[in-house]
Amino acid sequence: MKKRIYKYWLLLLLTGLLTACDDYLDKTESADLTEKDVFGTYEDFQGFVDQMYGYVIPYFQKSITGSLNYGDHVINNRGFSPSGAFDGGNYWYVWSNTLHNILYKLDNGTEKGLWSESWYGIRAANVALSHMDDLVSATQEEKDLLKGQAHFFRAYFHWELIRFWGGLPYIDRAFKPSDNMQMPRLSYRETTERLIADLDTAAMLLPEDWDRTSFGQLISTETQSSTVGRATKGAALGIKAKALMYAASPLMNDDNGYQYNTVLCERTAEAAWNVIELADKGIYKLLPWSSYSDNFHKNDGSVPWTDEVIWEAINPGVGNSRMNNFHGRIFNPGRFGGNAVMEAPTQNIVDLFEMANGYPIEHPSSGYDPNDPWTGRDPRFYNAILLDGTKWILKNNNAAAYIQTYIGGQDRGNDASRTGYMIKKYWPIGVNKVDKNWNQFRFQAPHLRLADIYLIYAEAVNEVYGPNEAPTFNGKTGMTATEAVNIIRNRANMPSLTAEFSGSKDALREKIRNERAIEFCFEGHRWFDLRRWHIAHLPEYKPLYGLEFDKNHTYFKKVWIQDRVFDERNYWLPLPVNQTQLYEGFGQNTGW
Repeated sequence: MKKRIYKYWLLLLLTGLLTACDDYLDKTESADLTEKDVFGTYEDFQGFVDQMYGYVIPYFQKSITGSLNYGDHVINNRGFSPSGAFDGGNYWYVWSNTLHNILYKLDNGTEKGLWSESWYGIRAANVALSHMDDLVSATQEEKDLLKGQAHFFRAYFHWELIRFWGGLPYIDRAFKPSDNMQMPRLSYRETTERLIADLDTAAMLLPEDWDRTSFGQLISTETQSSTVGRATKGAALGIKAKALMYAASPLMNDDNGYQYNTVLCERTAEAAWNVIELADKGIYKLLPWSSYSDNFHKNDGSVPWTDEVIWEAINPGVGNSRMNNFHGRIFNPGRFGGNAVMEAPTQNIVDLFEMANGYPIEHPSSGYDPNDPWTGRDPRFYNAILLDGTKWILKNNNAAAYIQTYIGGQDRGNDASRTGYMIKKYWPIGVNKVDKNWNQFRFQAPHLRLADIYLIYAEAVNEVYGPNEAPTFNGKTGMTATEAVNIIRNRANMPSLTAEFSGSKDALREKIRNERAIEFCFEGHRWFDLRRWHIAHLPEYKPLYGLEFDKNHTYFKKVWIQDRVFDERNYWLPLPVNQTQLYEGFGQNTGW
C-alpha cells in the first residue's frame, strides 16, 4: 500500500497536477518510477483514478461556513457567508472572499474550490484516458472499470462547472506545453452534448454494483473496505438525466422565449426511466419514511450512504467531533456547540409545505389555522425544520433544553435564527455540547438520490406528454408524470394528487416545482431550480420572510426581513478575472 501511495504522488508530479512536496518525494524507492510503471497494472492505475473522487465537492463540508443554500429558502445571519453574500447579489464578493466559500476557494495546495477542483478532475480524467494503452496487466473488466470512471468524471466535472458558469470549452485531452490551448467557449447545449456522450460511454462500461465485480469482491475480502461511493452505471445515467433536464429548462433556451425544449425533455425522461428500471431491479430504492433521515445523517460512525443515494461526495472523516467547523457553522447556534454562523429556514419555504391532507395552506379546504400554523403539516415539514418548543437537549429538563426561537428566546436573533426556525434535516437530537453525542456523528447532502430521478422524470414527461399520459421506452410503457410525483408524496405518507392539481400541464408543473422545493429543501437544489426555471428574478422570489411569535404562542406574525438582489446577470456566476484575460475567445459572462 505504501508503494502505491508513493507512485500516486509521483504521478501527480509527472503530469503537472500539483507542485511537488518534499514530504512525498523523500522515498528513494519511488525515485526511478515512470508513468508506465504507474499505469502498468490495474491496482496502480486505480490508485491514480481514485484521486478524482477527492475532487468531488461535498456541498456542506468543503468550507467552514460554505453551503449551496443560495435560494429563497434560507437566510444567513452573517453577511460573509456564501448564502448571505448571494442574497446581496454581489458575486464578486463571493469570488474574493475565498475563505468562506466552496466555489472560488484559492488553490493553496490542499484547499481548493469547485472551480479549481473540477479542472483538476478533468485533467486527471484526460491523463487516465491517454494512458490506457500503458495498462498491460489487467482483465477486460478492469480496463472497462478504469475507462468508465475516467469518462464519468470528465463529464461530471464539466457539468458541475457549466451549471454555475454556463457553457465552457470541453476539454477532452491532456494538453502538452506545445498544444494550442485557446479553445473558445461552447454554448450550454453544446457543452452538455459533449458531456452526455461521455456519460453514455461511462454507462456502458461501469457496473451496476461494484460489489459484483472482481475488484469489489477482492477489496471486500482482503481489506474489509467498501465500494460505497464509486461511480456506477446508475450514477452515469442519473447525472445524464439531470444534465439533460437542466439543458431542457427555460433558462438554457432563451432563444426560444425561455420555454422548455421538449426534444431534450424526451431524452431526459428516457434517461431517468433507465435509472428507475435499475431501481425496479433492486439496485436502488426509496427509503421507507421511518428511516428517511438516514439519507442525511447517522450517529453510529457510518457514512450516510443509503440505497436511495445514487451519487455523493464520500468523506467519512468529516463530522467526527467537528461541530464547530462544519455542521456547527451552518446549522447550529452557539449554545448548542455551533459558532453562531447559521442558516435558518425562511417563512417562504415554510409556507410551501402543504397540510397533511394534501392541500396548500392557502386552499380553502386545507384546514390551516394561522393561529396554530405548525399543526397538521406534511410530515417532511417536521423532518426538515426545527420548531420552537421542541426538546433538543436530552440530559436536562429545564427551559434551556428546549428550542427557543420566540422573540427574546435564546435561539432567536442575530447570533442565532433570524426567522424563528432552525434546520433540522442534518441534525439529530443529542448532537450538542451538553449531551455530546457527536463522536460518531456524520452528515451529508446527497448530490443525487432516487427521489430526484422520479421528480426529474415527472417534470420532463409533463412537458412533453402532459400529466396523465405515459410514454413508451423500447416498447415498454413507463409511468405518467402524476404517478411519479405520487411515489414521492406517498413515501412521506402524503396523499396522491387530486385532479385539481394534476388535471393540466400547467397545474402539475407548479405542483412538481413545489414538490422539489420541499423534498429537497436545504440540499443545495433550490438556487439551481429557481435559475433554470428562469423565475429567480421575479418579484415574488426576492423578499425573505420570518415569523414573529411570543413564548406562549399567543400570536404569529409574518414579517419581512430583507429582499434578495437577483437581476438577469445573477443567473450566471462571473468567471475568474484572470481566466477571461487568457485569450479573446474566453469571454466574461454578461453583466460582470
